[in-house]
Amino acid sequence: MIDLSRIWISLTTSLAENEEDARREHMTRVIFVMVSIGFLMMSIIVPAFDLLVGVPSYTPIFMMAFLDALMLVAWCLIFRGRWYVSRYLLPAIFLTLGAYIISLVGLISTGVLHLAIAVVLTSMLFGNKVQWLTVAISEMLYLGVGWLTGERDFELFFIGGIVVGSALSGIAALQWFSSALLGSSFERIRRAELASRESAGKIRAIFESITDGITITDLHGNITDFNEATLRLHGLEHRDQLKGRNAFDLIAKTDYPKALENMQRTYINGASGRLEYKFLRGNGTEFDGELNAVLIRDETGQPIGFVALTHDITLRKESEAERERLIAQLEAKNTELENFTYTVSHDLKAPLLTINGFLGFLEKDALTGNSERIKADISRIAEATSKMHRLLTELLELSRIGRMINPPEDVPFNDIVREAIDLAHGRLAAGQVQVRVDENLPVIRCDRARLVEAIQNLIDNAAKFMGDEQKPRIEIGQLDQEAEHGKPVFFIKDNGIGIATKYHERVFGLFNKLNPDIEGTGIGLALVKRIIEVHGGKIWIESEVGRGATFYFTLPMK
Repeated sequence: MIDLSRIWISLTTSLAENEEDARREHMTRVIFVMVSIGFLMMSIIVPAFDLLVGVPSYTPIFMMAFLDALMLVAWCLIFRGRWYVSRYLLPAIFLTLGAYIISLVGLISTGVLHLAIAVVLTSMLFGNKVQWLTVAISEMLYLGVGWLTGERDFELFFIGGIVVGSALSGIAALQWFSSALLGSSFERIRRAELASRESAGKIRAIFESITDGITITDLHGNITDFNEATLRLHGLEHRDQLKGRNAFDLIAKTDYPKALENMQRTYINGASGRLEYKFLRGNGTEFDGELNAVLIRDETGQPIGFVALTHDITLRKESEAERERLIAQLEAKNTELENFTYTVSHDLKAPLLTINGFLGFLEKDALTGNSERIKADISRIAEATSKMHRLLTELLELSRIGRMINPPEDVPFNDIVREAIDLAHGRLAAGQVQVRVDENLPVIRCDRARLVEAIQNLIDNAAKFMGDEQKPRIEIGQLDQEAEHGKPVFFIKDNGIGIATKYHERVFGLFNKLNPDIEGTGIGLALVKRIIEVHGGKIWIESEVGRGATFYFTLPMK
């Protein structure tokens, strides 16, 4: 089946590169197409009528063949890019045809119509000034052909000449007026179009210069336009990666219900206000963003879509989280300081009261001369003084953690454990405690001396509370799973007496000795907790009475 639209486009599409030349070539091609259709019909109808109905004569056939040849030459010139030469042929063809018809059928006839067509075509192809030359040529052809064919009647000939000249001049004037009016209208349209393009260019420049992502969608959320910042925001490189997708594809699935609800609210209220979502990047990772959407309406006020501004608030969220962390840390420090102050004042007061009491006894015993009692009093005072010295020393050690640190280094955790076991060898050997350590524990980044101290305290604590266990055992290793932020979870597990659940938090406090008969000041696990936390980890305990205890803690990897 013939595709007429494709034929029309191929015949009327200009080849000129200059905009003005392209416009004039297009006009020439359109006129030639229309005239060619008319000539094709005439080339069929005129010979058929002359041969079948009228007196047989080959003159019209030769005339139409001659004109068709001229049209073919004109098209060849057009296809070769010489359309400006073909423009001269078309008015000449109609002038020749008009003169021929006038010579055949008389003066006032269809020949005059062809002269009028020549005037109009001249105006369309060459402009209004040249058409007056065609009017003069047409008038001379009319009079000349009429004179040569023997027409001498004054009224018919000369008055007809005036009428034809006036008619052609009127057509030319009307053509001139119409062209001027159309030219003025086209100029206004052209200026308006240029202004519109300039305005659209400025708007697009502003659109692309905004650093936040701007997305335009239809009422179903299908993306119709977006700026380059949107691509950068979602970690995309090419516009094809986003073009044609739905805006919901850029939002994390957990926020789908909220996004759909807010979209409906925006449709009703006209604006969404500032909303926070989890958005997706091209690699599937999420980021925090703030979206502000507005409903778009057409000139009739009907909703046609949405425009949304998206701002990356990852840094703000991180700052807020850091602020909350610091506030929580400050509150914890304040609470710890209050507990510390209370504990220190309470535990240091006991040795002082002991010293004060036995100084009174010492005074009385000195007056009575009881040397045995004097020695006993001095011994108790010395013990109280020694206890206070140990308390003050360990408090000083606790206060140094976090303030006085060694440079961090990458150390295999097996080396840390091995060194801690060597330091706790005496207690382990005394209790005949077996220690099993997992192989190939990861390399961690730490203050080596402090971490050895912490692991030693945990091993020493486990060995200290074995009770009557016949086969005391300590296991040190790493869980297969990972804690938050990818930090490995280590454990130190024993099969000793265990710790009741209600004391799981208390054991990490200052001077909290669950069994006062056991040696020590009760500050060891507090030291461990502080060291682990200074390394950015955390420690917790799982235990039941009579079933041993397991201390879990996290540390940063290399």
